[in-house]
Amino acid sequence: MAGAESVVQRFKLDPDCELRFEVKSKNKVTLELISGLAEVFGTELVQGKKYEFTTEANIAVYAPWHDCVVELVGLPGSSYMAKNTPMRIYLNCHEVLERMRQTAAYKDTVGPVTMVVGSHNVGKSTLCKILLNHAVRKNRRPIFVDLDVSQGHISVPGTISALLMEHTSDVVKGFSQKVPVVFHFGHKTPHANVMLYRLLVMQLATICKAKLQADYKKAKVSGIVINTFGCIKKDDYSLLAHAVEEFKVDTILVLDEESLYYELVKDLSDLVKVIILPMSDGVVERSQDQRTEANNQSIKKFFYGSQILLYSHSFVFNWSDIKLYKYGAPVPTCCAPLDKARDNPTKLVPVALGPHLLHRLLSVSFTDNPETVLRTTISGFVCVTDVNVEKQTLTLLASQSTSLLNKALILSDIEFIASNYEPHIK
Repeated sequence: MAGAESVVQRFKLDPDCELRFEVKSKNKVTLELISGLAEVFGTELVQGKKYEFTTEANIAVYAPWHDCVVELVGLPGSSYMAKNTPMRIYLNCHEVLERMRQTAAYKDTVGPVTMVVGSHNVGKSTLCKILLNHAVRKNRRPIFVDLDVSQGHISVPGTISALLMEHTSDVVKGFSQKVPVVFHFGHKTPHANVMLYRLLVMQLATICKAKLQADYKKAKVSGIVINTFGCIKKDDYSLLAHAVEEFKVDTILVLDEESLYYELVKDLSDLVKVIILPMSDGVVERSQDQRTEANNQSIKKFFYGSQILLYSHSFVFNWSDIKLYKYGAPVPTCCAPLDKARDNPTKLVPVALGPHLLHRLLSVSFTDNPETVLRTTISGFVCVTDVNVEKQTLTLLASQSTSLLNKALILSDIEFIASNYEPHIK
């Protein structure tokens, strides 16, 4: 050990063994495969390549077949060898899905449509990543669907999205953000606007099914892997059931939730294969502060990139040039039941500009027609970094030089404090 900033640790992993380590915020940890074969969440490590982690993360290095040696350099929050890993069970699930793809190729039908469900902090997104990466390594092109608006594994929090997997995810950067299909929702929980959430799920399912048919040689037989939000109450269950119906799910993987498993078996076993899987004991329960930090990192990645610095752009717009909307319009009193909320949750209405927009994330639609925005995917995001009430201008941060003419901006509840900016209100 050469000092507090250059601690070197070497680990020999036996088959079916995991090295688990934690990267704390503002620390830097480098991982290198010295010899043998190993993977991180289904992505193979390249021998001799240094993988540098600079943001908060929990990583598991798995040796599936043979001994290997890996080296950690830096100050991980913790690092230990784990023999009790469910990875072999997860790989068996992959093999079952692969046999379903082979059958689909033979019969010229759609491959497995798999949904991963469970409570918060049980490893749903990690299992999705493992299944997707191993499918890609078998020369498949599955579609990854992310219905978890609280996190943003493909895009940013407050959206639902889909991505055609052509390559394994990057060990450090995660999933590629190249040409995803993204719909604006604007909240971190589906229950903030259940009707809107259902409509967006239906539209995303329609797009995904069309993509499967269009790319019939690979995507069709590869199928879909769907990540979901944490299911912890009855209302969550009804939204899951709706997604199962819209995507025509045929396989549900339940992580560590027996009560949810038995409820799904009771209601759906005639239509769907339901399988319960153990949760990895390496899954870390995240605090609210850690979730907030993860959300910030997801948005920061969009604007500034990951590892490779992107140069974001700042633009000043007059209020008169901005077309800003939000979902949720008042319903006339005469038309609304007295015991129901009097608003139309899928109606797009104009938003008055002002100081309340500071730090807000805005989605950029491909259209400026309020009647078609709901059915249109979004092209990107901007963040309000300054509000000048006197001059009636907004300063917007964008990931690239872009024109907002003839495009609608949609307000979200998501906030982001941009780096290198000192926002103010005049």
